[in-house]
Amino acid sequence: DLLFRLQAFSIHLPPLRERLDDIRELTVYYLEKLCRRYGLEAKGVAPGFIEALCAYNWPGNVRELFQTLEEVLVNTMQIPTLFASHLPTQFRILQAQAGIKATRADKADVVRNEARKTLQTWRQHKDDMEKNYVRKLLLQANGNVNAACEISGLSRTRLYQLLNKYDLVPSNTPR
Repeated sequence: DLLFRLQAFSIHLPPLRERLDDIRELTVYYLEKLCRRYGLEAKGVAPGFIEALCAYNWPGNVRELFQTLEEVLVNTMQIPTLFASHLPTQFRILQAQAGIKATRADKADVVRNEARKTLQTWRQHKDDMEKNYVRKLLLQANGNVNAACEISGLSRTRLYQLLNKYDLVPSNTPR
């Protein structure tokens, strides 16, 4: 009867990976508790230590966190401050992988920006060359569009497109 009555109450507790703000408080609390149990002075915690803990997925939730903290404490009895390097191997691997991914992303951004600048520079250079070509073509043809088309091999439509694009006026066309 008691079991069925207890099943009526349900408490939803989200996993630790969804409560990253709690990791710092739980870490400090449990480290103090462990230090008292083992008769050690209170340990300091570096920000990188907490960041590494927050980056982990915690499939074992709080129980896994407490086990990890106990392992760290046993391995660092005489060290006053805990750093990310004191964490077990899987944490250091995750931290290194995150650093590599960030570095790759930064490099990719730099390459994209350089490519974009190069493309913009190339387009500007192309437009300048094209405008200069059309000017010289009109000079050579004495402003006559038909003669310019014959000299260049451009169609009248394309030549007029270029004239409009660069706001150039042939001498035989009133504007």
